[in-house]
Amino acid sequence: MSSNFHRKQLQTNNIPRAQGGRLKNWKCTYPGCNEPAKTRYNCYSHVWDTHLRYEQSVRTNELASCYKDIKNKDSIKVMCDKYMSKLVEVPYPFEFEMKTSNKSELSVIEEQMPSGFLNQDNNINNINITMNDSYPIEYNEIPIKENNTEDSINEQNFIEIIQMSQALKQLHVIGEIFAENGFLTRSDQRTKTDIANLNNSLDLIMQLRGVTFKYKGTEQRKYGFIAQELKQVLPDLVREDTQGLYIDTQGILPILVESLKQLNQNVEEYKNQNNEILELQERVDKAMEHLYKLKTENDNQNKELQEQIQLEEEVDKKKKENPIWYKIRTLLGPPPFILFACLFSTFFIIVIPIIFRSFYFLISFFGTLTIVLWFAVALNWKDIKVFLKEGKSFIPSLIGWKIQHYVVWFILFSLFLDCAISNMVIGQYVFIFVGLYSLAAFLTLSFTMFISNNAPSCVPTQFLLVPLVLVQAIGIASLVLSMVYQPFNENLEMNKLLTTYDLVITENIDIDLPLLPVSWNCFNPKFRCDPELPDGISLSYDKVGHLPRISGIIKSIEYNNQSTIEIHIDAICSGYIVVKYPKINLHNCAKDLDNSHCIDPKCAYCNVLSNSSLNHCFPCTSLANQLCQKDNGTSSCSIK
Repeated sequence: MSSNFHRKQLQTNNIPRAQGGRLKNWKCTYPGCNEPAKTRYNCYSHVWDTHLRYEQSVRTNELASCYKDIKNKDSIKVMCDKYMSKLVEVPYPFEFEMKTSNKSELSVIEEQMPSGFLNQDNNINNINITMNDSYPIEYNEIPIKENNTEDSINEQNFIEIIQMSQALKQLHVIGEIFAENGFLTRSDQRTKTDIANLNNSLDLIMQLRGVTFKYKGTEQRKYGFIAQELKQVLPDLVREDTQGLYIDTQGILPILVESLKQLNQNVEEYKNQNNEILELQERVDKAMEHLYKLKTENDNQNKELQEQIQLEEEVDKKKKENPIWYKIRTLLGPPPFILFACLFSTFFIIVIPIIFRSFYFLISFFGTLTIVLWFAVALNWKDIKVFLKEGKSFIPSLIGWKIQHYVVWFILFSLFLDCAISNMVIGQYVFIFVGLYSLAAFLTLSFTMFISNNAPSCVPTQFLLVPLVLVQAIGIASLVLSMVYQPFNENLEMNKLLTTYDLVITENIDIDLPLLPVSWNCFNPKFRCDPELPDGISLSYDKVGHLPRISGIIKSIEYNNQSTIEIHIDAICSGYIVVKYPKINLHNCAKDLDNSHCIDPKCAYCNVLSNSSLNHCFPCTSLANQLCQKDNGTSSCSIK
């Protein structure tokens, strides 16, 4: 038999037999299998066919044969051995004989253990009494004796079976009982009545007292309860007879189970309460944080309000001391704002000349404004110095503005737009735009001042600023549109001031053609031609005569045999503003053009029959015509 077998000891009568008399002493131990015991061959067949055959088929991808069809079964048996147990016959561990007597209502039966197990002086008469037909157990007859409680407690190493009634017996053991597989207690619901839940189990457990003790006459320490104390708490678990008190320790287990369940419930409730407390604490923290933020904001607002009140008080004090001088030096706004505007204007007076060096009107405006603002800063230096020491922000400097401050800055912004229009809108008619905008600004300002002087005091100053802001927005929009379309440029076709320039070109001819002057506010003009002019001539601005001029000597003409070429010209003013300029028609009379391409009305073709190498295209002039005739050629030019 393989070493993988498991041995399970049973009584002989518990092992069934097959019809042939063979023992069915082999059991399948495959997990989850509850098949009854079988013979060894049948157990092998069952384990292989039912459990292992299909596992082997999955691993090998081939259906395995049944156990009975396999010729060499050794390897199969090795695989099945670990899932088989053999039932082994063993004799009963001991025998005892019993005899009852009728000397008392209670019959005391003493058990005779195997030799040397107990030391008893009782006289025993050996008679055999069969207690169970299935198990041949022999009992020794024990004479009935009167029990003495004190002697019974002090007497060690004995076993008693007390027959309480015809159907009830009690086993008394002074000492320890060893059981290999434990004890079983009947607990079938069908045998019980008056089933009820245990209540207050934890309170009952808390009233119990666990103790350690030694039995009289022994030195071994035990753990348990005192029956007298347990009887006060759980009297149903204590029994009493002539020998003393007994405890049903198994009855404490349900109380312990319910106590643990109650403890677990209490722990869960505590966890839930703790989570609620943590959540509540988190909400409180958030609320405190929010309150702190509100308090900080409120403190800042109160501080700003207090500073504003203090500033207004200082302003009122200075007004009372010298009201006219105070109005003059604060005409551009409160001192902190004057400092901010001065720094802003200084930045622009540095940047604009670097980037927009030809925007002379804007440079002049910011230069003048910067000087005025620095002068105002000097007049208000004491107040500005206090402002800088306190480290306040520029934003609250708008507080306390009066209507005259808005009027002054409206006028300054209007002047700024006038300068921007003069720089960015090209043409001699730009004065019309500037005049219309200035008139609209003046009328709007007059209307606002009239409303301000006649409106009730309850009308806020900011409401009066709406017309001023509106007219400035219209002015900015008009400036942007005028920059894109340049409606005031006198060189546009819609003005019909000039026609297109005509320029006859040929090789090695000196050209000097003055063009239409550019607008008065087109500073430092440059020109862009599309397509480019022939090699040798260029379009430039004559600063002496203040006229654009096409000049130079044509070295070569490369227009792919085109007779007439249209040149579009754009003037770039002040480095950024692009305006249209009259276009030029080039009449191509290049010498290399053949008779089929020299067809421009401004050109003629000289045909020399005696020498074809002298054939050429030329501008139709009297001098060129005479030169062609001198070479004995025929000219197509009608000029004599």
